[in-house]
Amino acid sequence: MNRRYAAIPLAVAITLAGCGAPRATVPTAATAPVPDDAVGRAAALLAEADAPATSAIRRATLVAALDRLGSAAQPDSEDDPLARWRNEGEAAGQAAVPDRGRALGPAYRSGWLEPGANKALDQLFLAGQTARIALTSPDRQPIALTISDPASKIICRQDGPPPGRCQWVSVFTQRYRIELANRGQVRLRYFLVTN
Repeated sequence: MNRRYAAIPLAVAITLAGCGAPRATVPTAATAPVPDDAVGRAAALLAEADAPATSAIRRATLVAALDRLGSAAQPDSEDDPLARWRNEGEAAGQAAVPDRGRALGPAYRSGWLEPGANKALDQLFLAGQTARIALTSPDRQPIALTISDPASKIICRQDGPPPGRCQWVSVFTQRYRIELANRGQVRLRYFLVTN
């Protein structure tokens, strides 16, 4: 008789474990701080690799890390320094890391902004998926990042020294406007990384 009653607490615990209210996830266009993710890591790696003080051997290590993340330049990027960095690594005796192409990892654009200049880009983000953007510059000069939806509603705004990071969930599959502005007094290089 004791064995039969001893099984009751276990049966009750199993039954109650499935009774929790289901959690609904509703996509919103709210911004939130970006956690340490592939987009943020790629932006940091690009900025460090581009810094003048970075050695060729260290740069080759950073390029290998970017390759492991699956990072690749967007087709409309002004330039892609990865090939040059790979060649510098090989010249310094660092074994070449094969470039296997982008496997849906972070994509980046690199370019230059003159003092006071602005640049606008449009990018498609899919409904219900988290969009992540990180903006960085090896020079750490003030650069503004503004993201707005097709109705010109601002989704995220970062202004100051990089890195700037934004994250949101798009309610609809649509294009967002990404605007960059050089707030500093010198020409600066930027890396804009998206997922």
